[in-house]
Amino acid sequence: MHLLHSARGPDQAGPNLVIELAQYWSTTELKPSQEIVFIGIRIDRAKLTQLLDSALLTDAEMAQGERAWLAYPDPLPAWGVTHSHTH
Repeated sequence: MHLLHSARGPDQAGPNLVIELAQYWSTTELKPSQEIVFIGIRIDRAKLTQLLDSALLTDAEMAQGERAWLAYPDPLPAWGVTHSHTH
């Protein structure tokens, strides 16, 4: 895993969301990708890297395929409605 350690510009931390049409990708040499950005004060980079790395599948787990993955225990708590809104 590679972590970016420098921002590429002021737009990286702003509240704006830009949605490009799929056609955009066919007119550029850029490959579509995903990016996750952590912004904070005193982020423990080593701990963050360790946590993210621990979430990755090993080569052996990847080779097992989706059927095996579905049998893995879910480490996240069950999702449920914790509150409701009334209008």
